[in-house]
Amino acid sequence: MQSKIDKFNASQETLKPMMLALANKYQLDPEDPEFNQKVSEAVVKDRDLYEARAMEAGMDTETFMKLEEMEVSNQLQNAQLKAIEEEQHMKEQYARHAQEAEKLKETYPDFDLITEIKENQDFAYLIDLGVPVENAFHAVHWEELQAREAKAIANVASKQVVQNVMANKQRPQENGLQQQPGNQIGTRIKSLSREELDELNAKALRGEDVDLKEYSI
Repeated sequence: MQSKIDKFNASQETLKPMMLALANKYQLDPEDPEFNQKVSEAVVKDRDLYEARAMEAGMDTETFMKLEEMEVSNQLQNAQLKAIEEEQHMKEQYARHAQEAEKLKETYPDFDLITEIKENQDFAYLIDLGVPVENAFHAVHWEELQAREAKAIANVASKQVVQNVMANKQRPQENGLQQQPGNQIGTRIKSLSREELDELNAKALRGEDVDLKEYSI
């Protein structure tokens, strides 16, 4: 969406020299609020623009100008229909993005769609292409999210190790055969599946207590 706005602004800048030239030709004030309408009317009624083409078509200038007017009218109607369709498409696209953003906030509560679009052109470009919000967010923040995930898992593991060590101090070891809790957890963490890691990460980010006993050997 943002990229389309940028393209429109760029096209407006490109048209400025031409509009100033037309303003000089037809003696119009470019600062006039109705400038665009007036310059359009002036161009349509300018016989000099049609005489050579009318002669080539074997028509008198008046007839040729009427046919051109009809053609321009049809083109404008088609352009209006296309603009309406694009506007509807943009509304549907934004509604879909908003829905996807709400779902993403369940995992990343600090995520804000509008802020992300304004501050991250790569993200805006991807969702404008139709890439789902979650996929686009993961793509542009991959390294940051990996670091956050690793830190969250490390924090959870450290907390559980400390709890297990403190708990073991309060009960006797059974003939020295019981494995150290830290080793149990450390070994099991390394063998966690991607789904289990994602679940741990999501819970930790939401501030929930994560019990790693279920992951011990």
